[in-house]
Amino acid sequence: MENRHPWPPSLETEKIPSPTRPFHEIKQAPHGPSPKRALDKPLPQDLIPRMPPSLRWLLALSCAAHAAPGTSLLTLTPPNLTTGVNAITITVQPGTNAGLADTKKARLAGTILADIEVDIAQDDPIEMTLRQGRGTAKGETTDNLVFAKSLPFFGSSYNVTFSNLSFAIDTPNPPGIISDPVTGTFDSSQFRFLVDQGTATGNYQVLFGALTPINETFTPADPLGGPGEGDGTLALVRTGTRPGFIDYSVTLEFPVDIDQLQGEGTQQVRIQAEGYIRATGTLSVSSSGYLQWTLEEGIRGAPRDGDYNEDGISNILSWGLGLDAIEDARPHLPQVLGNRSYRLPLPIGGSGAPLRLMVSSNLSQWTPVPTTRISTGQNPLPAGATGNITVSPAAATREYFRLEVIE
Repeated sequence: MENRHPWPPSLETEKIPSPTRPFHEIKQAPHGPSPKRALDKPLPQDLIPRMPPSLRWLLALSCAAHAAPGTSLLTLTPPNLTTGVNAITITVQPGTNAGLADTKKARLAGTILADIEVDIAQDDPIEMTLRQGRGTAKGETTDNLVFAKSLPFFGSSYNVTFSNLSFAIDTPNPPGIISDPVTGTFDSSQFRFLVDQGTATGNYQVLFGALTPINETFTPADPLGGPGEGDGTLALVRTGTRPGFIDYSVTLEFPVDIDQLQGEGTQQVRIQAEGYIRATGTLSVSSSGYLQWTLEEGIRGAPRDGDYNEDGISNILSWGLGLDAIEDARPHLPQVLGNRSYRLPLPIGGSGAPLRLMVSSNLSQWTPVPTTRISTGQNPLPAGATGNITVSPAAATREYFRLEVIE
């Protein structure tokens, strides 16, 4: 879809301005208002460098790919006691006697909010932050998990019940990075699985000794669990498009691997847990890089041809140049050089979108500037381009140039 919004506003001239004629004397055709002021006022004299007769600028916009964030509500799939997906194997061993260890399966259920950034050109995830993950862990057939073992010959036994277990899933240092966007692989240590609610109560006896009570409460300050281990995957499958949006199905999988001592002294209990969490959901992201920029800049709904910071430059051009909404874009506009060449000084942080340089001799037929005239040998310039981009002069005595932001 081509969606051009010329900048500066459409200019009509009786003659090409001379180097001594102020640019703001050029007549301007009417143009729609920005959120803060009309753009059909005379442009400030310092807005554009004075132009020699051989060159004139037009900056325009057309509608390409961008990373877009979205949020998905993921739901843990039904537990599978055979495969271990959302059915974690838990082993409890009181004291140091491995012979007293008992193993059970815990059924997990819950939801997770996942903030996901997507490369919409490749449909690949780039970043993910898991937050507000909350779920329950219950026994195979009952709500409680009961562990018991007896070794009468050695005078050793124990019985412990885990009740009202609830877990949290989060990202301690967001965002989490997808190390391989193509496969969706990420390092699970970026995320935590914490049993932070519930109790473990019971007692155990070792070598005919006295019964030792077990009385442990899991809290956010004293949880069971921690960062993950191994690799997880985040799979996105595009399911459709709507005006302005792209829809995906989401599947998240990551391992749980816990080996932890709970309690102190004679009440110390070793708890091991391993399995896999799988959660699925849907995700919708904006197909417009510009719209995502407005959300990130806190100017939701700002029109492309608006001028949020009143620097005389349209919002979408500020986005295309890789600037914040409040930054002055004028220092990064094309500059005419004395030898009939010109320079495009892009920001240090890189452009926010691909930029295409177009040329015309009559303002009616436009063609891309040949790459042989561009210092980088590229046209369009890719998103992230930075530094001074120069264009060498052509044989023509008069040229019109247009800078297109590809959204």
